[in-house]
Amino acid sequence: MGIELRRNLNYLEVIVSALFIAALGFFLPAMVCAAQVNLSGEFEGDKIIGRFSFQDTSKGISVEYYSPSLGKIIFYSVEKFDECSSMAIYRIPRTRKIAIDGSCLSQGGQVYRYVYEWRGEYSNWCVIREITGGRADVASGKFVPLERVSRITGCSTIGSMGPYSYESSADASREIERSIMEFRLASRNKEDLNQYILSITSYDVSEFSEYVSFERVGSLNDIAYFLVESGRSDDAIPLLNSVVQKFPRRIVAKLNLADAYWNIGFGDRASILYGQYYREMVSGKLKAMVPKRVVDRMK
Repeated sequence: MGIELRRNLNYLEVIVSALFIAALGFFLPAMVCAAQVNLSGEFEGDKIIGRFSFQDTSKGISVEYYSPSLGKIIFYSVEKFDECSSMAIYRIPRTRKIAIDGSCLSQGGQVYRYVYEWRGEYSNWCVIREITGGRADVASGKFVPLERVSRITGCSTIGSMGPYSYESSADASREIERSIMEFRLASRNKEDLNQYILSITSYDVSEFSEYVSFERVGSLNDIAYFLVESGRSDDAIPLLNSVVQKFPRRIVAKLNLADAYWNIGFGDRASILYGQYYREMVSGKLKAMVPKRVVDRMK
């Protein structure tokens, strides 16, 4: 998952320089540009307010963090991740985590993003996710970012350039399975389900897309459906794409994917998927179950 796209706009407080906004165009990130910025929040616990301040430098950003638990300021220096990096920092919606984003702004540009959380046992900010990949490039048919999520262990602090220790795929898969089990339990109650959907981040969904399997496909498709219903179609599309690619006969996933594309304004792509869904439903003698919107929108 790059600079956070329009999907997080409704969830973050945004402070961005005018130049940065102009460069971003329609991508509408939820971020804080690193020039003369302050950011505060309950990063270390309830009613415990920590404060960040940032300053642009020629090589990246300098960061100061006031830790209320330590009663002092910690200093960090973050170098640009790439020559094309536009460095930014922001809070992850509904969490105590922050992200430092050094993605390239161009269509299809490289994604470089690191997610950090405060770890009391280390008395410091530790990187927990490395997110790489490519940004959307509509001209080439890539309508949303394609991101790869890696889990980082230990405590590499803000500004550390690695090398990092990564969690194994097997361990990550077990964590994904735990999250899916939480979803299955939460889905029994509407309020619990809403809280679960709110709790999963965009990078969680990106990670889900890497672990689609026969045992999980039903639950992951359902998670994507509820993301679409909650206004997070951008987040749902990579997961639904993975479901459809790995399980092309899962017809309902094509409907969910078509709805997601339609919701974010890619009607031509959505119409093709609606048409595929319609023909497969007719072939399976299920025409009576086709929603009216499909006929109205399909090609």
